[in-house]
Amino acid sequence: MLISNEREHIRLDGKIGTDMLCLFHLKNPIDFVALQAALKSLSNKFSFRQKTNQILSKKLASSSAMSCSTSKDMFSFNLNDTSSTIAALFVEIEPID
Repeated sequence: MLISNEREHIRLDGKIGTDMLCLFHLKNPIDFVALQAALKSLSNKFSFRQKTNQILSKKLASSSAMSCSTSKDMFSFNLNDTSSTIAALFVEIEPID
């Protein structure tokens, strides 16, 4: 999924339940088609976050290595791990009635 711009927007799937959004900050490109196929191949007994951690474990920075801050109109994070090449931000979006 791409981040929205002036001509396009993010559309959630319309199913009732919590939606997950994952933003990646990458040092090197990854194959998102292969990532999506790997996510679909894993059992649904694992959460989206657990599946992502399992697939990208060697490249993915741990949440304890990241520090986040917010201001009125900005979100930023720092990564305190030079061996990781991927930082992931997971956002859970509760349904709005």
